[in-house]
Amino acid sequence: MDKTLTIWSLLDSILSEYGARIKDSLSDLSLSLTDSKILRLVSSEPKNMKYLADTLSLAKGWVTDITDGLESKNLVKRVHSSQDRRVINIEITEEGLKTYHKIEEIIKGIIHDSISSLPEDDINQLAIILEKINVKLKDHS
Repeated sequence: MDKTLTIWSLLDSILSEYGARIKDSLSDLSLSLTDSKILRLVSSEPKNMKYLADTLSLAKGWVTDITDGLESKNLVKRVHSSQDRRVINIEITEEGLKTYHKIEEIIKGIIHDSISSLPEDDINQLAIILEKINVKLKDHS
């Protein structure tokens, strides 16, 4: 029996539930889910607006507006690229990094709560399967 639609339905339900729980928790930090995604993307190194817009499938103008909000909260700052002064990169601030670590803890807690009753072998197998799917999807994009 073909399980593809069942898998789709389950993934959709799981991601919706995680999204809702994370969104609720982020409201305590006065952040949106998209805010948290931008902080994640710039947490390791600065990224330009085009990269952020393409990665998040958003218009550059929308990313600019979101970045303005994050900058007003001192979570990110704009920095001109050393290679091309016309390019503006978004860099996480010290305060932004602290906030991002809080977000990571929130997400870890939400995920942990949902899988903690599973046997360790099942959790490991789930991680392996999700990684394989992720690689396959990225290979086809």
